[in-house]
Amino acid sequence: MSFESINNVKAAEEKAKKIVAEAEAEAKRMIADTEAKGELDRSEAEDKARRELSELDTKSEVLAREAMEETASAAETKKAVLKAKAEGRMEKAAALIVERIVNA
Repeated sequence: MSFESINNVKAAEEKAKKIVAEAEAEAKRMIADTEAKGELDRSEAEDKARRELSELDTKSEVLAREAMEETASAAETKKAVLKAKAEGRMEKAAALIVERIVNA
């Protein structure tokens, strides 16, 4: 093998090593970029989930408060109806007691 051929082989080997090193460096950059993008996407998804959870908490609190107010209102109405009936019966009971005492 001639000296020139040996130099050509060495140059080709060095060029191949350089290409491999550049490819490895590019692959590492791509991996780092992908990991950074993945972390950003995860962080954004986490923030979005927190916002949605907060909105759902607020909505559920409002719905619970409305349901509680509705239940309380219905209970007050029922209480008023029962009180009115009881007062009417008290008057009848008092009248019956007075009638029995007078007739006795």
